[in-house]
Amino acid sequence: ENPNYVHGPMSIQRIEALSVPDLTSRTLQLAQGDLDYVFDLPPSIRTVIADDVETYTHALGGTYIFVFNLRLPQFQDPRVREAISLAIDRQQIGERAFFGVMGQLTGPVYAGRPENLIAYPDGWTRDVERARELLAETEYADGFEFELTVWGGRPGWRDATLVIKQNLEEIGIIANIDSVEDAVGL
Repeated sequence: ENPNYVHGPMSIQRIEALSVPDLTSRTLQLAQGDLDYVFDLPPSIRTVIADDVETYTHALGGTYIFVFNLRLPQFQDPRVREAISLAIDRQQIGERAFFGVMGQLTGPVYAGRPENLIAYPDGWTRDVERARELLAETEYADGFEFELTVWGGRPGWRDATLVIKQNLEEIGIIANIDSVEDAVGL
């Protein structure tokens, strides 16, 4: 407690912050009462956690993004990148990976940030047929295979990557998922 706090004495005397990297451990410790507050839980927890534990969502100044290694020849063609973008079902990601607690983005970050004013055509509507047409215009018309790395420590990200993998298979692109710890991903 800071005795010089401008608003007088505080009701909280001490806060101890712990790092619990494993999502399962973090969830179990909260459920057992070993932790009083946990940031960044899997959205699925809302369906199984005890009624006396309050959960809520909040927007972050960022988003789940797909970063292309432009040194790889298939990603140097902008039509391939656009085909991938069109093939991804963002609504399905929101429902399956994030249990419907997030909305579909229409810009590079969540609504309310100035950067979101740069809206994407059609609000990022999925168009598998157009994705196939674009890919057919390239030397990768028969598809290709690549490694898709995902950071494993953030709730929903691995599940979102599985949806992306399924979506891309529909246009002949095979994504081999490599799940790494956050520190490795950095």
